[in-house]
Amino acid sequence: MTSAARAPRNRGKKVPAPKDTPAIAESLAAIGWPVFPVSIYEDAAGIRSKVPAVKWKDEATTDVDVVRAWWKGEHRGRWIGVYAGKAGIVVLDVDPAKPESVSATGEVFPRKMSGDEPIKAAGLEVPPTFSYPTHRKGGRHHVYAAPAGIDLTIAKELLEGVDVVVEAETCQRPHSGQR
Repeated sequence: MTSAARAPRNRGKKVPAPKDTPAIAESLAAIGWPVFPVSIYEDAAGIRSKVPAVKWKDEATTDVDVVRAWWKGEHRGRWIGVYAGKAGIVVLDVDPAKPESVSATGEVFPRKMSGDEPIKAAGLEVPPTFSYPTHRKGGRHHVYAAPAGIDLTIAKELLEGVDVVVEAETCQRPHSGQR
């Protein structure tokens, strides 16, 4: 099933992935990270949403030939999803701040802190690791090896603007030029 069949039109405009996405997807698969294609949409308010283009729990793969075929064919222009749990990684997802906003109906949405603010307020530091910017401007994904022998779960809003991801996550542009 293609993402076009799964994504309602009200999600907004499809955001094209960077040109080096196929090579990055192949590299991630080659090191054992199961990947899958993802579409990212942006609505008129600038809010982005992610839609897997395949049944990711069943179809995420480390087969470089399959990955190459996906991004050269039907899934050209899509972003990369990583099945974090199968890759043996945990992702700390630190969101950017969001300014106060008002909807078209007048509903007021208060400002949200960036994930960095409550981390610092709690006296914590994000341990150094491989990290890269998220599809939301100002956010970051920090990638860690999952601890062996421990069943992990997703922690949404562990702190305001901070999630722990052990299932699927979308990579924006993880490459050697980023920290």
